Amino acid sequence: MANSIDGLSGNRGVAIDNNLKPGAEKSGQAKGSVSPAAVKTDTVVLTAEAKTLQQLGNDVTSQTEYFDQERVDSIKQSIAEGQYAVDPQRVAEKFMETEQLLGKI
Repeated sequence: MANSIDGLSGNRGVAIDNNLKPGAEKSGQAKGSVSPAAVKTDTVVLTAEAKTLQQLGNDVTSQTEYFDQERVDSIKQSIAEGQYAVDPQRVAEKFMETEQLLGKI
């Protein structure tokens, strides 16, 4: 028999097990103890794709060490002065390179 302990009407809330007599324990175990056989450990197995993505993430992280602050500042200044020109051909080429890299994953 289960009793609702949430104080609300209906079948919502947490149920408790009233089948045990006071002081009785399930399976003859002491209160609060867990048998070693009952303890389960979680395991995670990554697929080959997940490992590849993880490696790519590590590669990107390691490449951020070569950040060229001078170049970024120069580009920011050019943009602020209205002198920065975007080369659409180069942008398209870079998009294609990215698509090709993503296709290999």
